[in-house]
Amino acid sequence: MEYLKCPWCGCSHNRYENKCSNCGGVLTHKADFYKNVLKNQETGVSELTALVKKIARYLAVITLILTVGLSFYFFKKTPAKLTYIKPTLTVMDNTSAASVTDKRAEAANIPEAPSAAEGGRNPCRLNVANNAGLKVYLVTRHSGLQDSKYQFGASGHEVRESEVVINKPGENIILVLMAYDPVLWKISKTFSTLVSGVVLAGYHEQMLYGLPKLTPVLRAIYETKSECAYFYDSLNSGGQEHYIMQRIAEITGSAPLEIINSAHNGKFYVGDTESVSKLIEYSDQDFDTFMQTHLKQRQVTIDEVAPKEEGIRQLIREGKIRPAGTSDIERWARAAVKNHNSAQHRMHLGFTYVIVKTMQFPRGMYGAHSKAFILSEHVSMPLGDIAHNAVYMLENGVCEGLTC
Repeated sequence: MEYLKCPWCGCSHNRYENKCSNCGGVLTHKADFYKNVLKNQETGVSELTALVKKIARYLAVITLILTVGLSFYFFKKTPAKLTYIKPTLTVMDNTSAASVTDKRAEAANIPEAPSAAEGGRNPCRLNVANNAGLKVYLVTRHSGLQDSKYQFGASGHEVRESEVVINKPGENIILVLMAYDPVLWKISKTFSTLVSGVVLAGYHEQMLYGLPKLTPVLRAIYETKSECAYFYDSLNSGGQEHYIMQRIAEITGSAPLEIINSAHNGKFYVGDTESVSKLIEYSDQDFDTFMQTHLKQRQVTIDEVAPKEEGIRQLIREGKIRPAGTSDIERWARAAVKNHNSAQHRMHLGFTYVIVKTMQFPRGMYGAHSKAFILSEHVSMPLGDIAHNAVYMLENGVCEGLTC
């Protein structure tokens, strides 16, 4: 049985009594005592929670006030003044050319070329000796116009040649040459045309021939990792003409007056094609000697046999092949039957040649440039890339190649 002790006089009472019979004091039961303790604890937690919430609200208000104040302080500052740079455009005497220039510059919105830091050198600025009345012309194509027996660069892409004829009498020009594949540019000009500088741009290596050694040349080519970043675009619809125009303006100081991307009689013409007078090529050496001097310097290689059709004509001149006749084709068919091979073939007169001496395949004989060759007895298989050619061997009636 639970007993309660009077807190006033110390006498004992049972748990059913609420009042001391001795002194009249109020008796406190343990259960009530525990309830009061728990009640006090709950009250303390609630008060603490309320205090934390109140502090959090104060902090949120202070943070908001600071954020608004700092934002107002920083955005209130006057921004730096912006200087508008007016594009510099070169205007031709010809009214139509001037209108083309204005439209191109307006569409591209080209800024003035950036200047180098004080005391420094701008690798993307073409410095010319005479910049009076400079006019810029752009010649561009994905690859060259003609096959070349010279190969250079590390890309392995076929090098092609492009001849550029400049006929701008009395003009002081900068020539921009742009291509994706490696191109050997051969320049010739009329006497009274002044070429003050050249820009070579593209993805793969480019080479220039036909201008004086002292002519300033700026290279913006990816393959050779030039100081000036490369640029190239086909300038077709949806291309990056604006970017190309801007890069050229940064390098030369003005936008191109004209873009030449189509050839006339196998050449690019900058200017009139009808009234071309005597052309001048400025070079201390003829073309082949010039290329020989670059064999090691630019990793230039020379094909023993010219590419494609020119290579076939060369092999005929050298007596290494001859055009095949009907008897040559029938002779191979008999050899095939004799050796239990199929006599079917794709040889046609005019496209089939008999190999009579050791030779090397011309480069680039793919698709429509491919030929059929009949290999005479005791003559070794041709060297080089067989490409899409077919070789029919008289010795055993076997055919080798993609079209066999």
